[in-house]
Amino acid sequence: MLAYGIDPKVIMAELTGREAGISKGKGGSMHMFSTEHKFYGGHGIVGAQTPLGTGLAFAARYKWEVLETGPKQVCLCYLGDGAIDQGAFHEAKNLASLMGIPVIYIIENNGYSMGTAIHRHTANHDKLTMRGEAYGIKSIEIDGLDIRNVYDKMKPLVDECRDLQRPGFVDLKTYRYQGHSMSDPQKYRTKDEVDEFKGKDSIANLLDYLLKSEDEGGRGCITEDEWKAMQKKIKDIVMDAVDFAENAADPDPETELVTDTYALPMKNLSPSETYHHGAKNPLL
Repeated sequence: MLAYGIDPKVIMAELTGREAGISKGKGGSMHMFSTEHKFYGGHGIVGAQTPLGTGLAFAARYKWEVLETGPKQVCLCYLGDGAIDQGAFHEAKNLASLMGIPVIYIIENNGYSMGTAIHRHTANHDKLTMRGEAYGIKSIEIDGLDIRNVYDKMKPLVDECRDLQRPGFVDLKTYRYQGHSMSDPQKYRTKDEVDEFKGKDSIANLLDYLLKSEDEGGRGCITEDEWKAMQKKIKDIVMDAVDFAENAADPDPETELVTDTYALPMKNLSPSETYHHGAKNPLL
């Protein structure tokens, strides 16, 4: 959401469950949502976001091609390597290929499905692009630890999928330094392995490239002092967001507990006849 230009304050408020959050404090990290920024959140069921992402891409193409009310667009649908074996994902890829739906499935492949190494849960784990090619989808592999490489390979694919209105598939190789959750003991990998990947850190490598002169193989477009000033600015933004969230109000259960459940009451029913979870909704 930060990359989409959304205010860090409403993001932090959402993370802490405050009404000022972008999803009114009811979504948390998994269900942040902004139609204004065309950011459609996540999903609590592993792999279930793939047919939804396909549907969003279908809607975008329908608006452009049939209704003629929008530009050509492409939907980026993210999932982890632990979700690639879900049946819904295969159905989504099949439909996307058949109907020419402009969705790009991006596998954030960090090598572990929570705590299970990919070679233990996925056949042909070293050839994931075959998962897209099998459905006639253009598929590429990207080194996600090199930001410049990500841009150089992603942009042409996104441009092509948007222009031709067709799907894409990306095996994005990456890594996570921390556990899957706060309670993850990380016994499925060694400290040496984690340290090895930290030595390839994408942000550190980019900074090194920007600091080095052109003679040293870099860009030389930022100084150490400018980097320190940038870090201070970032920390100030974060602390402002924390202060904003800590001082924001909690959602009012009287008004927010049963709102945002359904988009509309059931068709052809009067408000008094509309039911909510088996009981009449007092707000309707």
